[in-house]
Amino acid sequence: MNYIRKADLYKLIANLKQNWGLDKNEYNLDIISLCRSRGIQVGEVPFESSGLRGMACLGDSSKPDIILLNSHRNKIEQKIDCSHEAIHLAFHRNINCKSFNCFETALPSQNKYLEWQANEGSAELNVPFQTLLPKIKKNHHLLNTYFDISRFKQELVQEYNVTDAVISYRLESLKYEIEQFVHGVSMKDLRILSYTSQLKEGISIKSLNDIATEDLSKELEAEHCSNCESTKNLTESSFCPICGKSSFQYGEGKMKYPTRIKVNENSKALRCPICDNEEVPLDGDYCPICGADLINRCSNIDSYGNGCGALAAGNARYCIHCGSETMFSLNKFLPPWKEEQNLLPLDPNFYIISKDWNNIILKQGGGARSYLKGTLLELDSDNNCIYIVFNDPLNYDMGKRPSVIHELESYIFQQYGKNIYFKTRLQKK
Repeated sequence: MNYIRKADLYKLIANLKQNWGLDKNEYNLDIISLCRSRGIQVGEVPFESSGLRGMACLGDSSKPDIILLNSHRNKIEQKIDCSHEAIHLAFHRNINCKSFNCFETALPSQNKYLEWQANEGSAELNVPFQTLLPKIKKNHHLLNTYFDISRFKQELVQEYNVTDAVISYRLESLKYEIEQFVHGVSMKDLRILSYTSQLKEGISIKSLNDIATEDLSKELEAEHCSNCESTKNLTESSFCPICGKSSFQYGEGKMKYPTRIKVNENSKALRCPICDNEEVPLDGDYCPICGADLINRCSNIDSYGNGCGALAAGNARYCIHCGSETMFSLNKFLPPWKEEQNLLPLDPNFYIISKDWNNIILKQGGGARSYLKGTLLELDSDNNCIYIVFNDPLNYDMGKRPSVIHELESYIFQQYGKNIYFKTRLQKK
């Protein structure tokens, strides 16, 4: 086969499926049975090399084509390997090569271009791009974190009955097409370009795989206080600004303490925390109405200026440099962290959404507003979701519909920038 573009390869795959009596967008295929029905002999061999995935041998008028698969691989893996070999047999018959040995990673002696065709063709055969892109567009606003993307990829694995590696490969090879489709380009107007063509045109797109990896890296790099569970925001912090302890662990914290006094770059409150005076003068450290100290700084400083005295954030109860209490904490502008923690669930998203739940319900359209009226929210930390608890069976039957839940999740993402996963249940009598 001469050089062909990715778009032309996809057309060839569509024609191949048509020749097999399939629709071009059909998936969850039994590739091994399809090959056998076309007269290809498919067998299993316990290859000594674990990296050898499969072999394809070209037949002739007197001998059939043969595909050998590694018997150490599971059935889904064998299905994908068989697809790869079937592409070789279908498209690479006229290149003076009688057999193909396909490994986990292409060897230097192999034709990388033919292997790309077999990989890309196999991926399109099992996961047609015209079925995948709409699924991604529908869920794209929810795919921002490693865990969201991983969960979505597992749903695709089940949907298409393929391996994790195939879905990851598909998200990578179609990243430019995904970007176009998500932003409104119609399916027929998509520019289908290989990665090499994208590089030539200076196109650089982050795939969902990249986004997931970056988010996981941030999670692994992050630290949190082992005492109050707040995230460590500054690398130079020696002490936690919430509880004053100096004990940090890797990973994002589970708690966010929302009480915060808005301050400027000099840690001066923009409005008085005591009398709510908004006319705070540029000069001076005190409120001209009630005399409150408007600067949040470390209290470890004497009248001669000796000590720490570092400026602190608007929610800091303690100095991140020496661990001393801040002025906002001493003056009771901020509640004690334990008192605030007792008012918060472990999931800060739950606190935010539950606080505004009645207003959120009022903003829903159609019948959703009436279905959701009177519902309660419960946090399910184990399943990383929020339950909507209905007390009326009729409203439950209507409100649990995927269309209602999807619109609700979309509204919360648009208004709050939060990816919330909702489940529903009927309150027990």
